[in-house]
Amino acid sequence: MRLSGSRRGAETGARQRLLEVVGKHVSVTIVGGSLVRAQAPEQLVTWRVFRESSWRSRRGLGWLASLRTQSGLADEQRTIGVAPSVEEAEVRELLGRQRLGGFKFDESHHGVRKTVGPKANETHENGSPWWHGRRGVALRLALAFLLTFYGWLAYDRSLLGQLAMFAPLAVAAWFVGNWYTSNQRRLWLLRWAAGILILAGSAMPGYMWHQQNPYGVAAQIRSVLLTIACLALLWYVPRGCWFAVRQTWISRHAAGLVTVLVLPLPWVLPFVGSFLQFLYVEDAFGIPSDSVSVPVYWTGASALLPTLGCVGLLLPPLALYGWARYFHWAWEKSIVTVVSVGFAVILVLAGAVAFVSRTSAAAHRAARDVVNATAPDSYFGIQGERMCVQPLKDKFSVRNGPLPIDRPLLAFSTDGAVLYLWDPVRARERGGTDPVVSVNSAEVSTYAVNDGQSRCPKQK
Repeated sequence: MRLSGSRRGAETGARQRLLEVVGKHVSVTIVGGSLVRAQAPEQLVTWRVFRESSWRSRRGLGWLASLRTQSGLADEQRTIGVAPSVEEAEVRELLGRQRLGGFKFDESHHGVRKTVGPKANETHENGSPWWHGRRGVALRLALAFLLTFYGWLAYDRSLLGQLAMFAPLAVAAWFVGNWYTSNQRRLWLLRWAAGILILAGSAMPGYMWHQQNPYGVAAQIRSVLLTIACLALLWYVPRGCWFAVRQTWISRHAAGLVTVLVLPLPWVLPFVGSFLQFLYVEDAFGIPSDSVSVPVYWTGASALLPTLGCVGLLLPPLALYGWARYFHWAWEKSIVTVVSVGFAVILVLAGAVAFVSRTSAAAHRAARDVVNATAPDSYFGIQGERMCVQPLKDKFSVRNGPLPIDRPLLAFSTDGAVLYLWDPVRARERGGTDPVVSVNSAEVSTYAVNDGQSRCPKQK
């Protein structure tokens, strides 16, 4: 039975898969199992075709032409992969016989070179060298971390101190570059530059990190840990989600599933946006939400982040299930499946509560600004204004009066037939009257006031 994923637990995973598929129909007893190891792929060396420079034979320019070709600046869009034992003359002969994509190899105008790499990659008897294995990867990560810390230490030094610290890297770059470019003879400048790129490329992030975060060691350590956690999530979540959906009905019907998920958005976004506007205007201030005119695009924009946020919160549980599939822990009726679903439900509910609380907090900040005689911030197209109201005649209809005319009130819209106003003075009185006052728009006049103005001037 062929399984995708880790070798660890593969035998147990194969047993469970067989019982799920066959055990539903017939009685099955599994007496043994063994891991079948796949053959290692054949090792290949990539040769690249480049165009020879017409001025390579001129005096003093030969080294520059060699630098141009060996650095890849003269490469043609043509490569060939052959066994490590194949020599350059055989590669030229193979290219001369091929007409791939209409490309014709002309030995008088073209040359070949190997892709840069260590010579041990081609001569190792047991396949890949040790530095491509797990220990090698761990060692390379440890060296990269040490070089990054080395660059971090160099930032606080003087210019001479920094030069003194980077001088050993320049010397070590010669040996690293010689090893990294040893599969073919190359100019010393290219070999040294390759080593510089490897070592300096690992040290400079630490130097730049220290430069951008000069807030003390504790703050930088927190910043580094946060960055490592974010990078780990960026590696963990996408890979886990891919492990969860590959070789399932989701991957087989991805096009139709995307269509089904995208089509409801024109209805879902306005619904969620209208609900958030209701929370902001009617739940927090008591003003009917349908009395405030908001453009449709602002309604959709207010719902975009909560909707995408709740969808994004489904990814970590999906990644958890995917990694369980990778290690063959997730099968039918597995506890991992139940935990993943429960975790997803909890995260989505927590995200929904967080976004609702975020809207309520924005409304409370706006109310606090009005109480402090300042204009509130806009909330996705909903802009409240502090204004004074004056009746146009002695007798007018007012609901939940009397109408305060000596102090500014808050209004979100003056376009409708009924004008709804929020009184900050009444709002501060606990257990007092309702702070919302409504009048007919045709019976009053309104004008905006400046920040800091807490009284309305008397009209003559």
